[in-house]
Amino acid sequence: MPSQEEITTQLELLRTNRRTLAYGLEQLGRFGPSYTPPNVRADIDDARAAIGRIKQTLRGWQVAVDDLPDDAPAASAASAAPAVPDLAQQLAALGIAPGAGINPNDLQTLARALQAQSQASGDGNLYRALLNLDYRSQTGTFAQSVAPRSLAAYLIDGPRLFGQRWLLNRLLKRYERSIQPISIDLRRLGRGKSVADLCQEIGRKAGVAASTPEQIATVLCKWWETQHTILIFHSIDLVGEAALNAILSGFWAPIVAIARQSPCCAGSNKLLLFLVDNQGSSAGWNVPIAQGPADDPARPVRLPTIARFSSADLADWIEASLIDLPDDFSTRTDPETILAHSDDGIPESVLEEICVVCDYDWNEGASRWLKH
Repeated sequence: MPSQEEITTQLELLRTNRRTLAYGLEQLGRFGPSYTPPNVRADIDDARAAIGRIKQTLRGWQVAVDDLPDDAPAASAASAAPAVPDLAQQLAALGIAPGAGINPNDLQTLARALQAQSQASGDGNLYRALLNLDYRSQTGTFAQSVAPRSLAAYLIDGPRLFGQRWLLNRLLKRYERSIQPISIDLRRLGRGKSVADLCQEIGRKAGVAASTPEQIATVLCKWWETQHTILIFHSIDLVGEAALNAILSGFWAPIVAIARQSPCCAGSNKLLLFLVDNQGSSAGWNVPIAQGPADDPARPVRLPTIARFSSADLADWIEASLIDLPDDFSTRTDPETILAHSDDGIPESVLEEICVVCDYDWNEGASRWLKH
């Protein structure tokens, strides 16, 4: 049986995660579903996952614990499919009178509206097309590196607005059927924080009391037995070279040492750490980097630095993606126009410009597509 101290710790973690959830839901109400920052949605999901694990633990110990209404998404919101208006309703909403007098321009307007509606599901044709837009060197390096490994770290970097988070989510899409992610924004954790502070924050999100890498490793290895387990540290550019080295040597290296002794190391599930540099600051830092597949997994693999998209990149992408793009996409724009509207190929600006051409709101899509 657990001690009273262990029970008290879990109850306090439950209260902490419920406070985090309440704050996130307050932010969701303030911004609205379409404009809520992705990190707020992630905090809500993390808090609910932690609450579920803690309640399961307490009930396994025969400790009574209440279910609060916000602990899980409302059943109606989670399970009900969005209502889709019939054709007459959609025509009326667009100001088009139903009947035999519909002209081709009206039908084209309706087709665009229906396509925008399909994108609202978060996995429409446009999203599928955007997933194939360049980042070839980064995705290729990652695929080749991760294939023989079950334990590894990766560093994603590039200048501001070069789509580091988009790339991260693209890399993780292959694991989405069975994934346990924990995402930490080091900007929110703050400068001057210790490895113990980092462990406590991860423990809070995992629903356990932890202040050492060894305690975190125990949780990660347990998850690793049944699913891909992913740690994500955003905004490493803001903590500095010394802090990143401290994270690698004082946090990740001890976890790697324990994980290498786990039977999971020979399995198919992955235990991965992603370090995301949003400003390209780490390019000049003296950080230990893996030089080959046999190198110590405590050393991160640096993926190729993200670069601007070129006219050739865009031309190849348009040609390969025509089946998923609006029929008249090539008449609405071309590679040179996209570059002119995106500061010569800055990736996030390119993604936004393509959405504009497709009559779709990039911010609306990003709020669903960027899950991590």
